Amino acid sequence: LIGALVAYSGCGGVMNITLGNWARDKGYGMGQHAGYIPAAIGGERVNLAHRGFVFTPDAESMSRWRGWWRIVRADQWGVFFIGAILGMALPALLYVTFVPHGTDIRGLGISAALAEGVGQRAGPMLAGTIAILGALAGRERLTTAADRRIHVTLRASALAALANVAQNTLVSGRDARRWGNAHANLVPYQLFAAADRPFVLAVGADAQWPLAARALGLDDLATDPALATNAGRVEQRDRVVAAIAAAVARRPAAECIDALEKVGTPCGLVRGVQEVLEQAVKDGSASPRTGIAPQGHGRVRYEPPHLDAHGVLIRNHHWSAFHHVPILPGRSA
Repeated sequence: LIGALVAYSGCGGVMNITLGNWARDKGYGMGQHAGYIPAAIGGERVNLAHRGFVFTPDAESMSRWRGWWRIVRADQWGVFFIGAILGMALPALLYVTFVPHGTDIRGLGISAALAEGVGQRAGPMLAGTIAILGALAGRERLTTAADRRIHVTLRASALAALANVAQNTLVSGRDARRWGNAHANLVPYQLFAAADRPFVLAVGADAQWPLAARALGLDDLATDPALATNAGRVEQRDRVVAAIAAAVARRPAAECIDALEKVGTPCGLVRGVQEVLEQAVKDGSASPRTGIAPQGHGRVRYEPPHLDAHGVLIRNHHWSAFHHVPILPGRSA
């Protein structure tokens, strides 16, 4: 609060000088008698009264001066002083109200903590506004990689992944049930077991439903008006899922995928880890040594180490140890 007081005071003084000079240069009030600077370059020549100008203290002038002084006092006490106090007090009150006592927050984390606390009570719109303003105010401080680091806990990422499941619980007031590979709000939108392997069918729009049903040989379901909308299919989830499961259980997955793709219905095979890695290595999107896609357009430069393979180097050279490890042939640093 003291730091804010100093900052506001300095800023207020500079702004007052700036506005005062601007009013003088425009020739407002006493500026027409004290003189002003008409332009940085050129313009009419105006004489400046370097020692200022003192009006004659007669009754008329004093009356006008008192009127001006009332305006100045109203501006300084009513606008500047009260505005400055509110400007310093409101952020402090916000943090005291919405951020738990003893929270260790620093830098841009202050705005993030305030946005999170406000969001829990006032909703996402106000929280988003505070977060954006905080990011804009601190953007000049983000000069190093450490400044731009974002800490995301496993708990926070798991909560974010709940998405529509969390929304259903908040709206209905009932706890979520287990859905397995099925979608809580869309039907059919889940895994199905074909004759040889599983695949996923994802009907995300009502227009896709009759096309998908006919592609799988379920004409009776495609023409059933009770299933024309997703709401109807959700209500009769067991019936729809059972019919599709029975239809695809007699056909190879590739045949089902081909029929569904021809009518533009989203679907895809469920692949095993080994199959995914083999394909990724084949098309060059993963390393044959690690099975991991390059991070940030980088490349795998070193052999995967065995236990304590570089222990001596690390103990002797610390962070520069990798400068002493041979790079794989054919790969640049």
